[in-house]
Amino acid sequence: MFRVAVVEDDQNFATRMKNYLRRYASTQHLALSYDFYSDGLSFLDEFAGQYQLVFMDIVMPGANGLETAAKMRQKDQDLCLIFITTQPQFALHGYEVSAFDFIVKPLHYNLFEIKMNKAMRSIHPDESIVINQPGDDFRRLSIRDIFYVESQKHYLIFHTSQGEYRMRGRMSDVNERLLVQGFVNIRKSILVNMAYITRVDNDTVSLDGTCLPVAHSHKQEFRQQLAVYLAGKA
Repeated sequence: MFRVAVVEDDQNFATRMKNYLRRYASTQHLALSYDFYSDGLSFLDEFAGQYQLVFMDIVMPGANGLETAAKMRQKDQDLCLIFITTQPQFALHGYEVSAFDFIVKPLHYNLFEIKMNKAMRSIHPDESIVINQPGDDFRRLSIRDIFYVESQKHYLIFHTSQGEYRMRGRMSDVNERLLVQGFVNIRKSILVNMAYITRVDNDTVSLDGTCLPVAHSHKQEFRQQLAVYLAGKA
């Protein structure tokens, strides 16, 4: 799950950011959750290195964005920080706290998407997985393009937007990598990308027309993980 924080005292702009994040997550098939804070102090009280990306207003009551970012950097030197401002000259001070970028209000979605894509490339320069196919061939697959992975005998089958690819291996070979990218086990042999789930019934889950069985032993954990994922998009 990719986690984002927005530190912004303007509630109208915070709502706009929420809508933009939801739209971006949907179009990019990205497992994304976000939290909003109305001031720097409340953000610092909750911050424990749990975010990969932070949008922070510079001008806020109490501790301003630059002061808040300086204290944040004491806990995390690496997370991606993007400042929000109505006065671009203030953004120059962002380099003092290793800001990645800045956006100027008012913000339109096209520019927001550009900023997000740039940040995502910085945070996850390699959002892909390499599979070794039969015949000593290999292919690099974008993780976002994978609908689900299933294990059959000694092979892993990757069902993607470009077709099916297989390689020798076990589910344990990819579980750790994909579970943190918004995938969930619906049975021991099937790992599903939650971004593509369109319907959940009692014992099945649908992904754009493909119906997959949910094992009884995985049903409770699957529903809990899906609830957390959907709550992050709400």
